[in-house]
Amino acid sequence: MRLSSHLVERPVDPLVGYFRRDDTGTVVEVLGVLRDVSDVVQAEERLTHDALHDALTGLPNRALLLDRLEAALLRSAREDSQIAVLFCDLDGFKYVNDMAGHAAGDAVLIETARRLRGVVREGDTVARVGGDEFVLIVEPWGRALRHDDISPESDRGRDLTVKLADRVIRAIQEPFTVHGVTHEISVSIGVSYPCGADMARAGDVIEEADAAMYLAKSQGKNRVEVFAGHLGKD
Repeated sequence: MRLSSHLVERPVDPLVGYFRRDDTGTVVEVLGVLRDVSDVVQAEERLTHDALHDALTGLPNRALLLDRLEAALLRSAREDSQIAVLFCDLDGFKYVNDMAGHAAGDAVLIETARRLRGVVREGDTVARVGGDEFVLIVEPWGRALRHDDISPESDRGRDLTVKLADRVIRAIQEPFTVHGVTHEISVSIGVSYPCGADMARAGDVIEEADAAMYLAKSQGKNRVEVFAGHLGKD
């Protein structure tokens, strides 16, 4: 970067750095090297994103889900409040894969992710944790309420979670059309209500919701079940 057009030409002094001085010793020219690292930064950001998101749907993966759930549990403990975790598994998805091919199955999964994002509010988490399994983290008490909603002292959070689960079921029941072929699937949902005061571990909470989901499957599918037992972990 040139600071003056009137320079005394001198070699750069290797002891004092890459700059030139005039006859009075004042620095009048500095040699700077600029390097565009945008590509490097973008590549690092992409690697970080890819490590925490599902490649097919763009949703958070299990690693990011567990991180967000741990944070939600800490908030729950601090505020002595409750969160809800919904474990969703598609019913009939294997039939789509087997009969229409994996490309059609991928299209259904991408559309499922879009529909799930559409039924939750900003701040809730929708993650894909495997094949046709999705997990939602909901903090219902933080949601905007109408004046006729039930009071904060009641089971407002649970009521809103049940309503959300119903919206998920209705959203997935809408037919999926891929390349002109219509596919009908449903979803079984398991719900866990971890209590922050108990400092439940994120992995255990996911297992509880998963267990409730399998109960929903065994009870006829396309329904919601709430985890009511205990996994017996220390």
